[in-house]
Amino acid sequence: MSKIFTTESLSLLRDEFKNYEALDDFLAKYKNETFDFSLVDLEDDSSYPVLNEEAVDQFYRSYKNNPKDEFSLAKILYEALPINSNQASNNLYWLYLNLDSFFSYIKERWIQKLDDDETEDDQGLKNDIERFFLSLEPSQNSLMKSPIAGLWWAIQLTVDETLADKYYYSKIFLSERNLRDKNIGSYQLIRDRKVLQAALDFYHKYKDAELDGRRIGSEAIAQQMIKTLNQIGGLTVLSYLEKDEVFEKLEAYKDTVFQRARKVQLGKKVSRKRIEEIKKKQEGFFAGEESITKDPQKEPKNRIKGRAENKKQTKEKALKYFNLRTNGEYNLTGNAVKGFDYQMGIGKSCKNGYLLICYNESGYINRIKVSELFKKKRKLYQNGIYGGNTINRILLTEEKAIIGIIYHSNGSKYFKAFLTDQLKSNNGNVGLQGYKTMSDEYDTLEYLMLPIELETKLTRLIFKSFNATGKSFDNSTYKKEFAIINDYSDNVEYNLF
Repeated sequence: MSKIFTTESLSLLRDEFKNYEALDDFLAKYKNETFDFSLVDLEDDSSYPVLNEEAVDQFYRSYKNNPKDEFSLAKILYEALPINSNQASNNLYWLYLNLDSFFSYIKERWIQKLDDDETEDDQGLKNDIERFFLSLEPSQNSLMKSPIAGLWWAIQLTVDETLADKYYYSKIFLSERNLRDKNIGSYQLIRDRKVLQAALDFYHKYKDAELDGRRIGSEAIAQQMIKTLNQIGGLTVLSYLEKDEVFEKLEAYKDTVFQRARKVQLGKKVSRKRIEEIKKKQEGFFAGEESITKDPQKEPKNRIKGRAENKKQTKEKALKYFNLRTNGEYNLTGNAVKGFDYQMGIGKSCKNGYLLICYNESGYINRIKVSELFKKKRKLYQNGIYGGNTINRILLTEEKAIIGIIYHSNGSKYFKAFLTDQLKSNNGNVGLQGYKTMSDEYDTLEYLMLPIELETKLTRLIFKSFNATGKSFDNSTYKKEFAIINDYSDNVEYNLF
């Protein structure tokens, strides 16, 4: 009989994590050798087996011998836990194991800075703790990405008792961690064993493939293989096919996979460059100010002078400054001050407008009413950043504008936009998560403000649903719209199409 978390105790633990004002106070319990369950409400469940100490010891010995050998760890765990798929879908069970038997493993393997007293990346540390301990959900994507549940599920999905080596496919699947938690494991189609085995056969055969005499790269191959297979699945019911037939389908699109994979490599180079540019913009963004200076000789002929780039607005005197630190501390001041990571000057033209805190995670945007923000008088406020999220950009807008999102996925670039009034105001609540605007997987994303005067010209790219998929910059149908967007993008050297 094993113990599991209750839903209430998990909620309390998450609330405790998010509401701590001093990070050190919260981290104290995670710096111990074992997790303190004294204030956690657990319940006994006779349907779950207790993980015996011998298996736990074997797990840690294997990890110490070779930290990167996930297959050996997964095999030990799988053979020690005789549970079915329904039981293994219970996140409350895995959460208990994370904090009990595998507390030290997760800290050492995935949260390596936890015991480093000199670390300055407090927000990154919080993100790691939430990701690897507290954010586990009962979904395939969440379970596969989990440090412990993901190992068990990797074996469950690939073990084949009909083979001489029943773990043949398990070894391939766990040969690279990104196969499990990113490139293959998050796709629904792998629930069919035949489809998964065919994909792993293709990957194993071509992971070291070359194009034009240069090795493509196994991760890029895996990404484009599963993406192509997913597209094939849109035309053919893959579950009706035998394993060899699925493999033949992939073979027929081999050249497509290779070409796309090479494009991914090139795209990642651009993405890394863009990330470095974003890091240089930590001072924040003034309303209408372009964060990277454009060449004055390259002023576009068709540029529309809208509110988002009104010169009077750009140069007008700031009534107040919104200042924010990455630890969540924030305030409003009458003058520009030092010591903050983000600073936004708010002029008269936007005193009835909105501040948008745009996050990297899932495209979350928190829309804050400036008039309510101006009512804050304290010297310093806490919790200005939603727990577990990191800021991509802070924007300022008048009452109505267009917010565009450029995102990169598997080497391709996409765009979609919304009217800002689709984001309901959170009044003066700075630390809320806001609205999720991205449902697609992506590598990086960029937010940009566009004047409302462009609504008619960009109407085909402005969506009513936040779940809408963006349009690819490779799609010539939207060439005119993309030309306008390119004019308003921060960096003219960063070609969008």
